Amino acid sequence: MNEHMKLPFGDFQRNGPWPGHLLTAFLLCFQLQLTPAELTITPIPSRPVEGENITLFVQGFIGEDLMSFNWFRGSTTDLAQQILTFVSMSGTQSMGKAYTGRERAEADGSLHISSSHLNDSGIYTIRQIFFPTDSGSNMVSTNVYLPVYDGPDPPVLRPEGSDFVVGSNLTLSCFASSNPAAHYIWWVNGTAGPSGQQLFIPNISGGKSEVYACHATNPDSGLHSTAEIAVSISETLTQPGVLVNNSGPVENKDSVNLTCVPPKSLVAIVWFNDGEILLSGRQGLGLSPDNRILTLEVVTRNDSDLYQCEARNPDVASTRAPITLKVIYGPDIPIVTPPNSTFVEGYALTISCFSDSNPAAQYTWEIDGTPEPSTQHLSIPDVSLDNSGVYTCEASHIITHQRSTAQARIQVSEAFNQGTNQALYGKSIPSGATAGITIGILVGVVLTGAFGYFVGVMKSQVSNAVEVIAARERVAPTAL
Repeated sequence: MNEHMKLPFGDFQRNGPWPGHLLTAFLLCFQLQLTPAELTITPIPSRPVEGENITLFVQGFIGEDLMSFNWFRGSTTDLAQQILTFVSMSGTQSMGKAYTGRERAEADGSLHISSSHLNDSGIYTIRQIFFPTDSGSNMVSTNVYLPVYDGPDPPVLRPEGSDFVVGSNLTLSCFASSNPAAHYIWWVNGTAGPSGQQLFIPNISGGKSEVYACHATNPDSGLHSTAEIAVSISETLTQPGVLVNNSGPVENKDSVNLTCVPPKSLVAIVWFNDGEILLSGRQGLGLSPDNRILTLEVVTRNDSDLYQCEARNPDVASTRAPITLKVIYGPDIPIVTPPNSTFVEGYALTISCFSDSNPAAQYTWEIDGTPEPSTQHLSIPDVSLDNSGVYTCEASHIITHQRSTAQARIQVSEAFNQGTNQALYGKSIPSGATAGITIGILVGVVLTGAFGYFVGVMKSQVSNAVEVIAARERVAPTAL
């Protein structure tokens, strides 16, 4: 209170009580003098950066008639947001629920915040509490916004992809933590380029390395930071990969997706089947819009083949080595060889069974319902009449557990005699016997020839004798 506002209490006592209306007028005048002026709160520094000490400097503060003041985080005077209370008469302060240990108040109302954090940004409110009067307590609140700036931190450069090849597109992204958000400018080999958080360069050229720099600036704090990345441009494209979602599809049941995993810098995918380009629209085949996924819908055994994908851009191409797709199918109805046949007892019998299947079928046999060994080729070295019957072959699939059967009727007949059997069915003859037979045949041929010759000579001689006798008989009568 100013000196000229002090009351002459001693004179009041000496001269007696004042009239009531004079005292009332004085108190009203005194209360008007307590009306506070508008406060001005200024952050120092005006653009504080995270980690700096900050002072919320108060001007226009009336301290003589002030009982206490409070500082709050936020625009309200909620006790949950109270930082501290400063008692003017004692110069002491007490902590509130929002106190962090880094705040301290001054008698002039200013608030000090040490080692500021980014989350210290926000609205702060000071509430002045004056000594009570007959009309009650006199409280006045004023608030201010405190910005705490952050960064920019060193930028992080991220290329989209890892394979940079001639003819492809290059995209680089830059990010720096900053409050407020940073502004970005790109530099290419020391020359200023476009602004923005992302840099896009289409159809890059190859054979050299480029240095790209990202310059991040905090527009409020004026601080900045820079990072660089060197990008080498290759003249060859990395070979793509192929993923198969079903390595063992079943015929007429499953579909298969073949996914081409190309370098991220490519612009096109082409699929090949056994060396021929696959185009969308073929029955039973589908391609995704970007051609990366080839779908074989409800596969058949004809889909078992070689598949490969090619990555290409306008300048280069790279083709994946072929992969083989094997469709599981079968077993088809078996073929039994020989079919219905007749065999002579005592000789070997071999009957075979074949069924088209992937993987290869497993075979079992039955003769008139009696199980026989599991084999594709059933052999009986010395058949008997008891081996006649219906031979059934069953082909089974180890994966699908499907089964298929076929039959053949085999008749075993009784042999007529040993010699006939040997002549008809080629039983073996000892080598000595074979030589004897050969010699006998030759002797027979010689004897037959000699006999023929002898008969011929004798026939000729008899004929001549008959002719001589006849001639004599004809001559004799004439002589008489």
